[in-house]
Amino acid sequence: MFGKENLLKMIRHGYQNDLSKTIGHASTVANISVDLLGTLSTRYTISNDYLKTAYVSGLFHDIAKHIDEKGHHELAAKMVLGWDFIKEFSDILLVSKAIYYHRGNTSLLEDKELKEMGLGSMITAAVVRLADSFGDIYSGNEVYSGAQITDDKLLINGIPRSMKRLTEKSKPLKILLNLDIGIEYNPSDLHRFI
Repeated sequence: MFGKENLLKMIRHGYQNDLSKTIGHASTVANISVDLLGTLSTRYTISNDYLKTAYVSGLFHDIAKHIDEKGHHELAAKMVLGWDFIKEFSDILLVSKAIYYHRGNTSLLEDKELKEMGLGSMITAAVVRLADSFGDIYSGNEVYSGAQITDDKLLINGIPRSMKRLTEKSKPLKILLNLDIGIEYNPSDLHRFI
Protein backbone atom coordinates (compact mmCIF):
# COMPACT_ATOMS: atom_id res chain seq x y z
CA MET A 1 0.00 0.00 0.00
CA PHE A 2 2.79 2.44 0.91
CA GLY A 3 5.95 0.79 -0.28
CA LYS A 4 8.77 -0.33 1.96
CA GLU A 5 10.62 3.01 2.04
CA ASN A 6 7.56 5.05 3.05
CA LEU A 7 6.61 2.55 5.73
CA LEU A 8 10.13 2.62 7.17
CA LYS A 9 10.09 6.42 7.07
CA MET A 10 6.84 6.47 9.10
CA ILE A 11 8.18 3.99 11.64
CA ARG A 12 11.48 5.85 12.05
CA HIS A 13 9.62 9.13 12.52
CA GLY A 14 7.31 7.49 15.03
CA TYR A 15 10.16 6.12 17.09
CA GLN A 16 11.80 9.54 17.15
CA ASN A 17 8.55 10.80 18.68
CA ASP A 18 8.24 8.03 21.29
CA LEU A 19 5.92 5.70 19.36
CA SER A 20 7.92 2.78 20.79
CA LYS A 21 5.95 2.88 24.04
CA THR A 22 2.60 2.44 22.29
CA ILE A 23 3.48 0.58 19.07
CA GLY A 24 1.18 -2.38 19.85
CA HIS A 25 -1.85 -0.13 20.31
CA ALA A 26 -0.88 2.14 17.40
CA SER A 27 -0.48 -0.84 15.09
CA THR A 28 -3.78 -2.29 16.32
CA VAL A 29 -5.66 0.93 15.58
CA ALA A 30 -3.96 1.34 12.18
CA ASN A 31 -4.67 -2.21 11.05
CA ILE A 32 -8.23 -2.43 12.38
CA SER A 33 -9.00 0.93 10.73
CA VAL A 34 -7.84 -0.39 7.36
CA ASP A 35 -9.76 -3.64 7.81
CA LEU A 36 -12.99 -1.88 8.80
CA LEU A 37 -12.72 0.52 5.86
CA GLY A 38 -12.12 -2.46 3.58
CA THR A 39 -15.29 -4.07 4.91
CA LEU A 40 -17.27 -0.84 4.47
CA SER A 41 -15.92 -0.44 0.92
CA THR A 42 -18.27 -3.22 -0.17
CA ARG A 43 -21.10 -0.74 0.32
CA TYR A 44 -19.54 2.74 0.30
CA THR A 45 -17.00 4.39 -1.99
CA ILE A 46 -13.75 4.04 -0.07
CA SER A 47 -10.67 4.66 -2.19
CA ASN A 48 -7.18 3.34 -1.51
CA ASP A 49 -6.27 6.89 -0.44
CA TYR A 50 -8.68 6.61 2.49
CA LEU A 51 -7.13 3.28 3.48
CA LYS A 52 -3.67 4.87 3.53
CA THR A 53 -4.94 7.84 5.50
CA ALA A 54 -6.64 5.58 8.05
CA TYR A 55 -3.45 3.60 8.51
CA VAL A 56 -1.30 6.70 9.03
CA SER A 57 -3.90 8.22 11.38
CA GLY A 58 -4.11 5.05 13.43
CA LEU A 59 -0.35 4.74 13.63
CA PHE A 60 0.16 8.29 14.91
CA HIS A 61 -3.08 8.97 16.82
CA ASP A 62 -1.42 8.74 20.26
CA ILE A 63 1.98 10.15 19.25
CA ALA A 64 1.74 13.02 21.78
CA LYS A 65 0.29 11.00 24.67
CA HIS A 66 3.63 10.98 26.50
CA ILE A 67 3.61 14.81 26.42
CA ASP A 68 -0.01 15.56 27.37
CA GLU A 69 -2.34 12.71 28.30
CA LYS A 70 -5.57 14.74 28.24
CA GLY A 71 -4.80 16.95 25.27
CA HIS A 72 -2.71 14.52 23.24
CA HIS A 73 -5.28 14.41 20.43
CA GLU A 74 -5.03 18.18 19.92
CA LEU A 75 -1.25 18.22 20.09
CA ALA A 76 -0.82 15.20 17.80
CA ALA A 77 -3.25 16.67 15.25
CA LYS A 78 -1.10 19.82 15.13
CA MET A 79 2.20 17.91 15.08
CA VAL A 80 1.37 15.85 11.99
CA LEU A 81 0.51 18.97 10.00
CA GLY A 82 4.23 19.79 10.12
CA TRP A 83 5.37 16.37 8.91
CA ASP A 84 5.76 16.92 5.18
CA PHE A 85 6.63 13.28 4.48
CA ILE A 86 2.99 12.33 5.18
CA LYS A 87 1.90 14.43 2.19
CA GLU A 88 3.71 11.95 -0.07
CA PHE A 89 1.01 9.32 0.43
CA SER A 90 -1.87 10.73 2.51
CA ASP A 91 -4.18 13.69 2.84
CA ILE A 92 -2.41 15.41 5.72
CA LEU A 93 -5.47 17.46 6.72
CA LEU A 94 -7.60 14.32 6.98
CA VAL A 95 -4.85 12.57 8.97
CA SER A 96 -4.89 15.52 11.37
CA LYS A 97 -8.70 15.46 11.63
CA ALA A 98 -8.84 11.69 12.21
CA ILE A 99 -6.20 11.98 14.92
CA TYR A 100 -8.05 14.85 16.59
CA TYR A 101 -11.41 13.06 16.49
CA HIS A 102 -10.20 9.70 17.80
CA ARG A 103 -11.03 11.01 21.28
CA GLY A 104 -14.54 10.27 22.46
CA ASN A 105 -15.13 13.77 23.85
CA THR A 106 -14.78 15.45 20.44
CA SER A 107 -17.63 16.27 18.04
CA LEU A 108 -16.64 14.55 14.81
CA LEU A 109 -20.08 14.91 13.19
CA GLU A 110 -20.20 18.67 13.79
CA ASP A 111 -16.95 19.59 12.00
CA LYS A 112 -18.01 21.64 8.96
CA GLU A 113 -14.62 21.36 7.28
CA LEU A 114 -14.64 17.58 7.66
CA LYS A 115 -18.17 17.44 6.22
CA GLU A 116 -17.01 19.47 3.22
CA MET A 117 -14.22 16.93 2.68
CA GLY A 118 -16.95 14.38 1.92
CA LEU A 119 -18.51 11.20 3.24
CA GLY A 120 -15.35 9.14 2.69
CA SER A 121 -13.39 11.50 4.92
CA MET A 122 -16.02 11.39 7.64
CA ILE A 123 -16.17 7.59 7.49
CA THR A 124 -12.37 7.43 7.72
CA ALA A 125 -12.24 9.61 10.85
CA ALA A 126 -15.13 7.69 12.44
CA VAL A 127 -13.47 4.34 11.73
CA VAL A 128 -10.17 5.43 13.33
CA ARG A 129 -12.16 6.48 16.39
CA LEU A 130 -13.95 3.11 16.54
CA ALA A 131 -10.68 1.18 16.06
CA ASP A 132 -9.26 3.03 19.07
CA SER A 133 -11.69 1.06 21.25
CA PHE A 134 -9.23 -1.82 20.92
CA GLY A 135 -6.04 -1.68 22.97
CA ASP A 136 -3.29 -4.01 21.80
CA ILE A 137 -4.49 -7.15 20.03
CA TYR A 138 -0.90 -8.37 19.79
CA SER A 139 -0.61 -8.73 23.58
CA GLY A 140 -3.17 -11.54 23.62
CA ASN A 141 -5.64 -9.77 25.91
CA GLU A 142 -7.98 -8.78 23.08
CA VAL A 143 -9.04 -10.38 19.82
CA TYR A 144 -9.91 -8.93 16.43
CA SER A 145 -10.44 -11.21 13.47
CA GLY A 146 -12.37 -9.09 11.00
CA ALA A 147 -15.75 -7.58 10.34
CA GLN A 148 -18.68 -8.07 8.04
CA ILE A 149 -21.50 -5.86 6.95
CA THR A 150 -25.10 -6.99 6.65
CA ASP A 151 -28.13 -5.00 5.54
CA ASP A 152 -28.30 -2.93 8.70
CA LYS A 153 -25.34 -3.93 10.84
CA LEU A 154 -21.56 -3.83 11.00
CA LEU A 155 -20.52 -6.94 12.92
CA ILE A 156 -17.05 -6.90 14.41
CA ASN A 157 -15.63 -10.33 15.14
CA GLY A 158 -13.52 -9.85 18.22
CA ILE A 159 -13.22 -8.98 21.86
CA PRO A 160 -12.37 -5.32 22.60
CA ARG A 161 -10.98 -4.14 25.93
CA SER A 162 -14.39 -2.72 26.87
CA MET A 163 -17.83 -3.04 25.30
CA LYS A 164 -18.78 0.29 26.86
CA ARG A 165 -15.79 1.93 25.16
CA LEU A 166 -16.65 0.33 21.81
CA THR A 167 -20.27 1.48 22.11
CA GLU A 168 -19.20 5.07 22.83
CA LYS A 169 -16.51 5.22 20.15
CA SER A 170 -18.79 3.70 17.50
CA LYS A 171 -21.55 6.33 17.84
CA PRO A 172 -20.34 8.68 15.07
CA LEU A 173 -20.03 5.83 12.55
CA LYS A 174 -23.39 4.42 13.61
CA ILE A 175 -25.09 7.80 13.12
CA LEU A 176 -23.21 8.62 9.92
CA LEU A 177 -24.10 5.36 8.16
CA ASN A 178 -27.34 4.52 9.98
CA LEU A 179 -25.89 1.12 10.88
CA ASP A 180 -26.02 -0.82 14.11
CA ILE A 181 -22.55 -1.83 15.23
CA GLY A 182 -22.07 -4.95 17.25
CA ILE A 183 -19.64 -7.59 18.37
CA GLU A 184 -19.84 -11.16 17.24
CA TYR A 185 -17.20 -13.41 18.68
CA ASN A 186 -16.68 -16.84 17.23
CA PRO A 187 -14.42 -18.94 19.49
CA SER A 188 -13.41 -21.08 16.48
CA ASP A 189 -11.46 -18.04 15.25
CA LEU A 190 -9.19 -18.38 18.27
CA HIS A 191 -7.02 -20.85 16.34
CA ARG A 192 -5.71 -17.86 14.39
CA PHE A 193 -4.07 -16.54 17.54
CA ILE A 194 -2.61 -19.71 19.06
